[in-house]
Amino acid sequence: MKIAVIIDSLQMMHLSTTTVLLVSVLIAATSCAHRHSHEAHVVPHHALREFSNNGITVVGIATKGHGADEYEVWKTQIAVHGKTPLHSHDSEEVFVILKGQGEAIIGGEVHLFEAPCTLIAPAGIAHQLVNTGATETDAVVVIGIDSTIYDSDQKIMSLPWRE
Repeated sequence: MKIAVIIDSLQMMHLSTTTVLLVSVLIAATSCAHRHSHEAHVVPHHALREFSNNGITVVGIATKGHGADEYEVWKTQIAVHGKTPLHSHDSEEVFVILKGQGEAIIGGEVHLFEAPCTLIAPAGIAHQLVNTGATETDAVVVIGIDSTIYDSDQKIMSLPWRE
């Protein structure tokens, strides 16, 4: 039932049918059989807080605080010439790129991307996204709900949109 609520939320964001299907498949394909909660949750996006820093804007649209048990879903935007910090997770991170283009540096290897596309950063591998285009890059991000995120010095990062 949670997947249906996330799909509804994505549709309310006026995303394309293809994008909604991609995110749905990603969530369903990695879904665990064990569920902690049997309650549905509706998360109105107008009430969510945006966090911005160094040209990156992130909104947690499905987090533990919203009732998610298995996965976090974020909406993110990278400004022109902006880049995420180099970091890694103990779970894979999936980016559904909705708009823009850039470079995904994953494990030191540069991968060019242009929307619409999906990027998958494996668990434990340092990665960074760089916007090389003329417009902002918009994406929906899916990661494991309790995954630990490390900066380039292997220090644990605490991110406020995960609340």
